[in-house]
Amino acid sequence: MAIIITPISKKNPLSLSAPILYYPKAVKTGEIDLEELSEQIAYSSSLTKADCYTAIISSVVTVSKRIECGKNYKIRAIRCFSNQCKRNSKYYS
Repeated sequence: MAIIITPISKKNPLSLSAPILYYPKAVKTGEIDLEELSEQIAYSSSLTKADCYTAIISSVVTVSKRIECGKNYKIRAIRCFSNQCKRNSKYYS
């Protein structure tokens, strides 16, 4: 799933005659907390909620460290985690 962005227009304060530039801004589409995520995983597996909680925390820390280093984090048969910004072509011509 891609990150949904919206363009934000900004003027150059040093050159008011310069054209307006558009920058991407990520749009928040919802959230899930750690408790709910742990419960959902525990419900669909044989692990306890505490085991799921620990595994999620460890995974997030590991994935975050890899992404901060500019690397993609691939988990076979699941997904590839990386930072991406995609533009919506209807805002750009």
